[in-house]
Amino acid sequence: DLISFAIGMEECAYDDLSVEMVYREAFMLETNAQSAIYLSSFLMKKNDFAGAVAVLRNFYDENPKDYIITVNYASALLGIGNAVEAESALTFAGIPDNNASKTKYFYQLGESYRMQGKKDPARSAFNKALEYSSSELERKIILKAIQGI
Repeated sequence: DLISFAIGMEECAYDDLSVEMVYREAFMLETNAQSAIYLSSFLMKKNDFAGAVAVLRNFYDENPKDYIITVNYASALLGIGNAVEAESALTFAGIPDNNASKTKYFYQLGESYRMQGKKDPARSAFNKALEYSSSELERKIILKAIQGI
């Protein structure tokens, strides 16, 4: 399938434009949440957060309680500086069930608070992310975020 092909292109260091074209083709051929998440994730890697918001907005509007869509949408919103809407999306969706998802959820929530200058809620959310983190790399990133408050 085209998504697998695009992933392989990324792993083989194809140029970004070619990879993006394949992700976009996959999205046009099969416009669903999975293809939207892959395309938006690639766009965010390229710092095209506005493009990622545009790809995800309709999927979020249709199902704001879908954790995977919501956390990606919130990440894109944070990338364009819309911390208030990111916080709203995350809090509306609620805390996910599994620990890996909780780590991402609380980290994004912490970022939304931090960007709004809400230091105590940011620190609390980052500490929750730290509590659920499962890797040393995650913990380093979260600790760095806490130190940056």
